[in-house]
Amino acid sequence: MHIELKFKIFDKNDTKHFMGPYAWNELPHMLYPENFDIVQSTGLKDIEGNEIYTGDIVRAWSMDGDYNKTLKNFVCEYQLENAWFVFESKDEGCYWLEIRGMEPTVIGNIYQNKELLQ
Repeated sequence: MHIELKFKIFDKNDTKHFMGPYAWNELPHMLYPENFDIVQSTGLKDIEGNEIYTGDIVRAWSMDGDYNKTLKNFVCEYQLENAWFVFESKDEGCYWLEIRGMEPTVIGNIYQNKELLQ
């Protein structure tokens, strides 16, 4: 099995991000790691075929104890203590990153679209 590691780099001093194998060469503030954030691909895609990265904000179905479905915004995060990716919501906690039934759609990320978490 071949797993390709993919990353995005967000420049904290600007609104742009860098992708691909040459992203490191394109970063103007490389000597100052506090100036950028690195996010990793989960290897999964949303229902529209977009790759899901840590820090992405996804709109997905949530189900309560009575099996009522509601569309909510979640942040994709990596949990180091469990070594897995999760969708996290401030009012619902974490969901293991399972695509079936949730039908996630990437709608932004925490670096460029913080307003989506309001």
